[in-house]
Amino acid sequence: GPEALTQCCNVPNGGAVTIAGNFVTTGAITTSGGNGGVGPNTSSVRLGGAGGSITITATNSITTTGAIDAHGGAGSTGNSLGAPIAGDAGHGGGVTLTGGVAVTVGTIDTSGGAAGEVAIDSGVGDITTGSITTRALSPVSGGGAVLLSAATGRIVVNGSIDTRGSDSLGILIDS
Repeated sequence: GPEALTQCCNVPNGGAVTIAGNFVTTGAITTSGGNGGVGPNTSSVRLGGAGGSITITATNSITTTGAIDAHGGAGSTGNSLGAPIAGDAGHGGGVTLTGGVAVTVGTIDTSGGAAGEVAIDSGVGDITTGSITTRALSPVSGGGAVLLSAATGRIVVNGSIDTRGSDSLGILIDS
C-alpha cells in the first residue's frame, strides 16, 4: 500500500483504508496517527501523526463489528527554559461510509489537533452507529463536522455525538 506520510519530525501518520464492494463487513478499523513521545529539551516539540482516512462504499450494506478509529496521535512533550511544553495532537482522519441499503457501525473517533469529518449516507435503509467523536484537541482548531443522511430509512445513534472544539488550553487534551 501507499507509504504513510508525516506531518512533522518523523511522527508517522496512519495509512488510508478504502474498501468497495456489494456487501462489506469488517471488524474494527484503526488508522490513528503515531504519538510524539518525549522530545528534546528545546522549544521544538513534535505534532502527533495524523489519522488516516477511511472510505467504505457498498452497493448494498456496510457492517462493522468494532470501532472505527482515525484519531490523531498525541503530540510530544518537551522542555523550554525549564517549563514543560506539549506539541499539538495530529489531525484526525476523515471517515466516509456510503451504503446503498444500510450502514451499521460501532463507535467512530476522528478527534485530533484538527478533527476529521464523518459522513455517512444510506440510500434506502437505516443508519445505526455508536457514539461519534470529532472533537478538536488543539486550541486553534474547531471540531469536525458530522453528516448523516438516509433517503428513506431511520438514523439511530446509540450514544453521543461530540463535535466540540478544544477547551483553549495550551496543553494536549486527551479525552
